[in-house]
Amino acid sequence: MMGTRPALRYVLIVLVTVVVVAGGVALSGQVGAQRSGLARALELLPQDTRSVGYTDWNRVADVVDVEATSPASREEFDAQARERDLTTRSVLAGRSQDLYAGFGWSLDDLDWDAYGQSRTGSVVVIGLGADLSASSVVESLRQAGYEKSSDIWHASSDEFRRAHPDIPDELNNVAVVNERTLVASTRAGVLQEMRDTSRTAAANRDLSRTADEVRGATAVLLQDGDLACDSAGFDDADPSALEAVRAAERRSGQLGTYRALARAIDGDRHTMTFAMAFDSPAAASQQIQVRRDLSSGPFIGRGGQIEEALVLQNARTDEDTGVLRFRHDVETDAFMAAVGPVIFASCAPPH
Repeated sequence: MMGTRPALRYVLIVLVTVVVVAGGVALSGQVGAQRSGLARALELLPQDTRSVGYTDWNRVADVVDVEATSPASREEFDAQARERDLTTRSVLAGRSQDLYAGFGWSLDDLDWDAYGQSRTGSVVVIGLGADLSASSVVESLRQAGYEKSSDIWHASSDEFRRAHPDIPDELNNVAVVNERTLVASTRAGVLQEMRDTSRTAAANRDLSRTADEVRGATAVLLQDGDLACDSAGFDDADPSALEAVRAAERRSGQLGTYRALARAIDGDRHTMTFAMAFDSPAAASQQIQVRRDLSSGPFIGRGGQIEEALVLQNARTDEDTGVLRFRHDVETDAFMAAVGPVIFASCAPPH
């Protein structure tokens, strides 16, 4: 073994052998070789990216420890990873057998993937494992029945969908950046627009600095401030929960607004990290104190005590970024879906 959606219309592969301009940045086969997968993904995603879900498949495999060599074992790999909240942010999650049936390679053949959502459109960046090259991907498409035209591999939507109904739609269009990296989208126009854009998500300082604080994690969700405040906030909370938040603010200090939020899970170390980018170092220092004080006691809006799911290990600031790191048992609660309020990662509640 080589080691979010309209209906699938066609699959496009653009293979560039020397230099590809993606997201306005000239890339060779060696670009980003020494950088983390998350950093490399930000170097390719559109600048207006508002949310990035990142999954390190090598680290998932270390935690799950299932040799995905058969249909049953691939399903077991997917199930155990899902149960540990490690693959919640991947649009390829749960597709090990589907990918293998369609292309001969699977999730355990990948290094990582990142799913970016922007006003431009949705994009998946895929880092290939050491035993799976871009040329192997192209060959797998040929064997699946794709036809080549001007360095583009096409498959008719009807034929491909009948044969592989469960292949993710995000693989409709795939540009091969280099032998280690693919970029995919449901729409070919999104990839073309990325090439015509002069800057990428790496230029978004708020996303980049929160990403720096969670590099090396098994799974990461980056969100701009508006999205993160919504997903961690209390907009839909009942009056009693809102009053509990206001009472907590009266004791600990008022929750402020951040510019970006990263939440990340480390499956090996059983930790959960929340990193927030603020307007200034002073704001970060003040807010991390407030949020540290709110990191214990009743889990408002979720039930029980915070310590039953998350035990604070440390709270710190790095210039204008605040970081909270917790010991986390995945058997207690799941946070990577970004569903449900989290008071210490929230913004000011509605008044």
